[in-house]
Amino acid sequence: MKKELVITSDDLGMTLSVNRGIERACELGALTSTNFMVPCPWFEHAAKRFREPDVDLGVHVTLTCEWSNYQWRPLTRAPSLLDRAGRMYQTVADLMAQATVEDIREESRAQIETALQRGLPIGYVDLHMCIPTIVREAGAAPRVANPAFELELMNIVDGVAREFGLPYPYALEGGRLAHFGSAMSISGKGRDEVARYLGSLEPGIHHLSCHCAVDSEEQANLSDAADAEFLWSLPYRAEDLRCITSPWFRELLSEHQVNLVRMPFHT
Repeated sequence: MKKELVITSDDLGMTLSVNRGIERACELGALTSTNFMVPCPWFEHAAKRFREPDVDLGVHVTLTCEWSNYQWRPLTRAPSLLDRAGRMYQTVADLMAQATVEDIREESRAQIETALQRGLPIGYVDLHMCIPTIVREAGAAPRVANPAFELELMNIVDGVAREFGLPYPYALEGGRLAHFGSAMSISGKGRDEVARYLGSLEPGIHHLSCHCAVDSEEQANLSDAADAEFLWSLPYRAEDLRCITSPWFRELLSEHQVNLVRMPFHT
C-alpha cells in the first residue's frame, strides 16, 4: 500500500478572500478537495468558479457563525438556530444546547439542496466547526474523542447526507474514522507539527484539512483583535495557504513518499 493524502481547504464561499485563497491553492495543485458554505454571502461567487473543478466538492453544512463583525443566517430561518439577537450561535456547544434536531436536519437539507440546484458536482457532506478530535495513545489505534454534543451533531448531519446518497468523510465506526487512517487540521499548528504528522503517516489513505485565504483588510476584520477567534480570521488562513503551496511542503511530501489523492469515495 502507498501513503496517500487528501488535502481539503474548508469554507469556500465564506468571503472573497477565502474564495481567492482556495482558487490559488487549486491552481497550484495543492488541494484535492474543498467545500461550500452555502448560507454565506460569497457562495454564489464560488459556485460560478467551481462548476468543473479538478478537486472534489462538498457541502460544508454551516450551523454556526463564529465572527463578531460578520454574519450569515440559516436558509430556513428556523428560530431555534438563532440566539436572542437573531444571530447564529458562535459555538457548536451553544447550538446543541438550544436547537431542535428537526431544525438542524431541515437546515442541513436546505443547504445541500441549494448546492445541488446550482448544478454543482457535490460529492460529500461535512460540518463547519465540528471535526473529529483524534487521540493517539501508545500501542493503540487512533480514536475519536469529541464531546458527546459534537458526536451527536456529526451523526445528525451524517444521517442527512445519507438521505441524498452522499458520504460523510468523518463517518465513525467503533470510535474510529471509517474512511481514513488518520486526520489532522493544520490551522494554527505550526510547520513543525505539520512535518511530524506527514512523517508519521503509514501506508493507507489519510486526511489533512486547512483553511486558505489571501491577505486582505476584509478578512482581517471579521473579528476584533481581542476576540478569541481572531487568529482564525486571517493569520491561520494566510499561513495555511503559504504552507501547502510552498516548496517546503512539496519537498516534505516527496521525502516521505506521500501521494495526493481524491476522496476515497470519489467517483
